[in-house]
Amino acid sequence: MMTILAGAMLVAFITGGILMFIDPKSIAATVFLEIVFVSMSGVMIFALNDLFSTISIDQYGIKYRSRFYSRELLNNEIRTVLPIKNGMKLKGLAGKRSVTISSYLKDYQEIIAWVEQVTKVRNPTEDHTTEEEYNDAISAIDPSVVDTKTKLAKYFNISITCVSLLIAGLLFFTEYNYAWLLYLLFSLNGVMIIAIWYFQGILMLDAPKDSAGSSAMIPLMIINFVLFFYTRHLRVLDYVSLWKIIGFVLFLLLILFMNAVKEFTIKKQRKLIFIIAFMVMTMAGTFGVVMYTNNFLDISNPVAYKTKVLSKHVSTGKTDTYYLKVDGWKPGQESEEISVSSAYYNSVEIDEEISVLERAGFLQIPWMQFEGE
Repeated sequence: MMTILAGAMLVAFITGGILMFIDPKSIAATVFLEIVFVSMSGVMIFALNDLFSTISIDQYGIKYRSRFYSRELLNNEIRTVLPIKNGMKLKGLAGKRSVTISSYLKDYQEIIAWVEQVTKVRNPTEDHTTEEEYNDAISAIDPSVVDTKTKLAKYFNISITCVSLLIAGLLFFTEYNYAWLLYLLFSLNGVMIIAIWYFQGILMLDAPKDSAGSSAMIPLMIINFVLFFYTRHLRVLDYVSLWKIIGFVLFLLLILFMNAVKEFTIKKQRKLIFIIAFMVMTMAGTFGVVMYTNNFLDISNPVAYKTKVLSKHVSTGKTDTYYLKVDGWKPGQESEEISVSSAYYNSVEIDEEISVLERAGFLQIPWMQFEGE
């Protein structure tokens, strides 16, 4: 049930985030903000609930009591011990609820000793699951090449992370002068898929101590979030067409990725988590590449419209965002608030007449920019 709820929440966040980006003033965007608020409130409530909970142990079992609910597990009902962040979870047999034990409890060390005695698990707060999964993945590789592959997995992960950072740095320093750098960075997603297939899932696991393997999450995050932030200031006028193309590219990437991981001896839950993470990250990167391709490769003639600056303001935070509120430049069009560069923001004044340039788009997705940007 919790997995279903978490999946539903993830879908709501992604969908709401997209709608928020398309039209911040829409009802969908308002609902999205409400979901965020309710979710954060729920996290705070359950965090405080665990903080003020109590746990008692005896020769028969363990009892958990909090403001909202109570749970009890007898010694013979404890199926396994699962280490978690800041604590551990005692998973019960079928039909029995788990008991989560926070490391912030006053008698935590005493509880650890009790768990070791009852379950015969040494160091129950250490995660042995990852090591077992990793060893299972290793056992599926040809013994004659396993040592070579695990070392190559480590060197590959370090290398592609360094290459991603290098290309990202070149993109930001050269601005838009070398488009091939952006496509080269995006193509590393394909390289990652091939590598995950070649190393037979080793890159999808957090390797145990003293192991040569490593995770593929870091380079994937660098590749795709750099692409997103590099192009997030670009604008289009038809987001439906934009997301159709993004969806098509994501579908192809998902097919390739699913085909690459289908034979791996990795738990379904971990595989599902990695697939979801892969889709979220590549969606960000695909957004950047499609926006760039449509706008910067467009050679169509612009259509100019006149509009007036109604107001201007700066949204401050970790980074400042500059907004111009302009009158609608087509008949029946309402006024819009549009983010611009700081240089263009400072170059125009309220009530000044400015030109809007609309273009057809390389991918037939119409887009706009202000003259002089």
